[in-house]
Amino acid sequence: MSERVAFHQQYLRDGNLDPEHAPPIGWAHLTTGAEFLALFEGKFERRAFLGVESFTTAWQKTFRELPAAEAELWLDLVEATNQTPEGVSQSDHFLFIGRKL
Repeated sequence: MSERVAFHQQYLRDGNLDPEHAPPIGWAHLTTGAEFLALFEGKFERRAFLGVESFTTAWQKTFRELPAAEAELWLDLVEATNQTPEGVSQSDHFLFIGRKL
């Protein structure tokens, strides 16, 4: 088995990236919303959980170049979708707001 295939199999098991195999990202742990929420379980009362970018992750540069009125419409759509399972799962970043138990 090649080293590249071994890395991909390991990544699928643990979600960990490194600069050698994912240079644009570098060191990172990619997670699911469920795994992320489990970190707070029993420690915080969940007030809000959302995907910061929702579905727009790949389109950030394009959105920055839009006229303000059009960009505002897209931001409204992000706000409408950032708490849906689809919006959370497509985001690069999560936001958790909670109250410590």
